[in-house]
Amino acid sequence: MVRRDRITTRDRQRSLVPRAGSCDHAGRSAVQSREVVVQTLSAPAHSLLGSDALAHVITTNPDGTPQVSVVWCGVTGDEVYFCTEGDTQKVRNLRGDPRIVLSIEDEERNRRGLQQHLIIRGRATITDGPDPALTDQLCQVYLGSADHPLNLRDSPTAVVVRVEVEHIGGAGPWVEGG
Repeated sequence: MVRRDRITTRDRQRSLVPRAGSCDHAGRSAVQSREVVVQTLSAPAHSLLGSDALAHVITTNPDGTPQVSVVWCGVTGDEVYFCTEGDTQKVRNLRGDPRIVLSIEDEERNRRGLQQHLIIRGRATITDGPDPALTDQLCQVYLGSADHPLNLRDSPTAVVVRVEVEHIGGAGPWVEGG
């Protein structure tokens, strides 16, 4: 009989968090060794992010479990954004832990027959209050009109979430070998 010790979510979280004084293989402090390299989005990635493809947003709940939401997203420069109400679980999660993953499926298949999809991993910054230009743009892309009841431009609790892209993956022209 094989004995398996029960590993809790909290134990897993602790193992992923660098402890004070711990070092990486190069002898650097593990807390200080994290280098963020902001990724540049390619033209095909910009095209997909500017389309009406829905994005799945993955954040981390306080207990370490994933939380998934569907959002409308857009892109300005190399920064992905979405607008949402500020009292949602995804926003509460991002205020506690800014790590975020977005998954956007394309309508095309790649040369191997796989459905193309873009995976973005990054860090979120939340700005309280709606940005009318961004909410109007998202409504125009996803609904065909900026003047729609789902537009958050007048919501007192709306926020804008901006994602600094740290890693790009998936299957499609935005990754090597697409």
